[in-house]
Amino acid sequence: MEILQELNGMADSGYAVFHSKIANTKKRILGVRMPLLRKFSNKISYEDVKNESVDVYEIVMLQGLTMAKLSYERLKELIPRVVKTFDSWAFVDCVVPSCKSLKKNVDIAIDELFELCNTTEFFKRFYIVFVMDFCPQNKLAMEKILKIKTGEYYVDMAIAWYISVLFTLDFELGLKYMQNFSQTIKKMAIRKGLDSFRLTKEQKSCLRSIKI
Repeated sequence: MEILQELNGMADSGYAVFHSKIANTKKRILGVRMPLLRKFSNKISYEDVKNESVDVYEIVMLQGLTMAKLSYERLKELIPRVVKTFDSWAFVDCVVPSCKSLKKNVDIAIDELFELCNTTEFFKRFYIVFVMDFCPQNKLAMEKILKIKTGEYYVDMAIAWYISVLFTLDFELGLKYMQNFSQTIKKMAIRKGLDSFRLTKEQKSCLRSIKI
């Protein structure tokens, strides 16, 4: 199968221009929308796309989405290879929720995935989004995130996003957990909390009252 040829057939140049402004990637964007990419990923396997050029945004997304369908053991083997090609938040945020084998193996993934991912910016974001999506109130996972070195934008923003999710699950827990992080992350978390439709007026008033 000519993967690149298939992708070019689905590409929208106008969307490519738009998406390049928000994806913040150095890769070449063809302009294939995510619903089409997800549909296409269900027709192929990781083996079909693993040797394609990682200079193309959609190819890397397909590598991530097809990897996400694999067993936990195979996924664990591939994460170091695949995630190292990620240079955009979009790869992480689209791929992690698709990794159903992580959800099925949360208890061991909390430790094993941390060992794989506590390295560079997008590896760390991968771990944080995993916790947020699959085990947000797990005490061990929360402790693991506290060990992650912050200060990189997409790491800090992921933690802030995670804290804003905690606000919706257990507001007091979210407030307490937020105190472990930098002023920058606190400000991001509060801003995301204020943007949430899932918090009450009283909770948002509480967030506004916090002095940072």
